[in-house]
Amino acid sequence: MTPVTIHFRGEHSEQQRLPAVPSVGSYVFGPEGERRLWEVSAVVLDNQAVEVFALEVSPRLASELTAAWATWGESKQGA
Repeated sequence: MTPVTIHFRGEHSEQQRLPAVPSVGSYVFGPEGERRLWEVSAVVLDNQAVEVFALEVSPRLASELTAAWATWGESKQGA
């Protein structure tokens, strides 16, 4: 697990432990266990820290992504 500081735009920052450093364009949930979806807009690697900057995904895009992920999961199970 990699310790990172996630900066949620318009919200507070928080420490999280993630399985890997997220890439720009990937998604994270937060803050504080909330199931709101955020897109990673920048990742800064410092000597001792990983800083992740994220923008909240609109509710419309979040619902479209959720539907697409559900469909993808169903197609994988049927294969």
